[in-house]
Amino acid sequence: MSFFKHLNVVIKHKHYVFKYARKLGIPFLGFVHDLSKFSYTEFHLSSKYFSGVKSPTTTERMDNDNWSNICVHHVGRNKHHWHYWVDYLRDGFIIREIPFKRAVEYACDIMSASRVYHPKEFSYMTVYNYFKRHSERYLMHPQTKEFILWIVKSVNDVGFKETKKQLKQKYEELHQKYGNRVTILIPFDNFSLSYLNIEK
Repeated sequence: MSFFKHLNVVIKHKHYVFKYARKLGIPFLGFVHDLSKFSYTEFHLSSKYFSGVKSPTTTERMDNDNWSNICVHHVGRNKHHWHYWVDYLRDGFIIREIPFKRAVEYACDIMSASRVYHPKEFSYMTVYNYFKRHSERYLMHPQTKEFILWIVKSVNDVGFKETKKQLKQKYEELHQKYGNRVTILIPFDNFSLSYLNIEK
């Protein structure tokens, strides 16, 4: 039974991502979004840990000493996730800006996920507030954080009126705001997420 329930959630999620992606000028990425969810590793485990109200990765972690095979498989194959853009050297973590189209896809992803998992409470401002609060703990470049917040706030305020060209202009504006730094190093010996704070 959970097989079909999970399949329904995945299809709904992809539907809304594609809908948002078309409106924001990246239809192809919306179409191929999250195809790895149909792989055996992800689909089998996601069906097993399906709850219908939160990601199967959350349930899997509760049952697996905080480890999620679903998450490791998924984020390593889907470039819209911030995890994909984190690396490390001997001295610390390297955090890379998420490229433009993938950052737009990320915004589509979180709007869709909220709509599918919490349809009764869904609003774009709910998505905005959730992401703003939780992204403070993400190893995500501050330019990317601010760009995604801007997209969701814009959708809330004026709908999907921003063109792909306008989105790109905002992305480049924020890139310059953060000193054209494509990567940020967070040293292990002085680790602090304050390196990734959004600049005022």
